Amino acid sequence: MHKIFSKSIKTYPLQELVDIKSLGNNYCLKVDCEGGESSLIDDEDAEKIILGAAHVATEIHCAYKGNIKGERFLTIGLPKVEQYLSWLKRFEKTHECKWTENILPIRGTIVMTRKDLRFK
Repeated sequence: MHKIFSKSIKTYPLQELVDIKSLGNNYCLKVDCEGGESSLIDDEDAEKIILGAAHVATEIHCAYKGNIKGERFLTIGLPKVEQYLSWLKRFEKTHECKWTENILPIRGTIVMTRKDLRFK
């Protein structure tokens, strides 16, 4: 269970949602779960799923407290940008990895494409 705004939300590990054996090795993974992507860090089962994916895209939400362009932000309990960038290095041998900045320091997008695929 994950608690957001005083409400409990049932959560599932990535490996419970994805049957990797039935996917083969040409599948894409899109993750956009408003901060829940932080659970992928240090999850060995999730790492195997990501390593097998042909293409991965995920929006990343980062810990931040302060003002950006006059708006106040408070995101507590999420990893810092540096933690995500360190995690991303685990996939550099197998995937081309790109980090795009949406609204740093609080949000960005990670895009990974497996190196053995050559799109023409």
